[in-house]
Amino acid sequence: MPEDRYKGWEVIRPLGEGGQSTVFLVRSPSRGTKRKQALSRVGDLISGIPNSALFLENISEYIHEDAIDELGALKLFDKARRFGAPPEERIRREMDILGEGHANLPKLLEGDLEGKWMVTEYFPMGTLDNSPERFKGDALGALKAFRPLVGTVASLHSHLIIHRDIKPANVFV
Repeated sequence: MPEDRYKGWEVIRPLGEGGQSTVFLVRSPSRGTKRKQALSRVGDLISGIPNSALFLENISEYIHEDAIDELGALKLFDKARRFGAPPEERIRREMDILGEGHANLPKLLEGDLEGKWMVTEYFPMGTLDNSPERFKGDALGALKAFRPLVGTVASLHSHLIIHRDIKPANVFV
């Protein structure tokens, strides 16, 4: 996938897919630029006079593990549905809602209505669906974790917004 299609967000790997979209882990444009610059400098150093300290510094910049704020989740609205709103309408609504900054919803980092994609913050621990053992035997812990979800849904309802697909695969940890 060409990264310029997503305003510099670099696709790293698939995260999953649902009935209307496919989601990928992506690297931020600023982190991608730093990596490209470091790799370019490494190439320059290899072809020029060796400078081991500068070489190691640039290799380190290129390979260091991405920080959470350097990552995002790219959601492509790439699946046609037989019933319901077209992808253009679905992404517009979702971007509008996420852009309002409701508590306990992912933060919208960037998006493109015409391209039918958006990037939200990334949750490295995944969803409740990915971690069924997380609250096994801990009913109180599960209820405490579930409480913010109930509050978020109530808040959305007060704004006349209905989420019709609440399930473990859509609840981020």
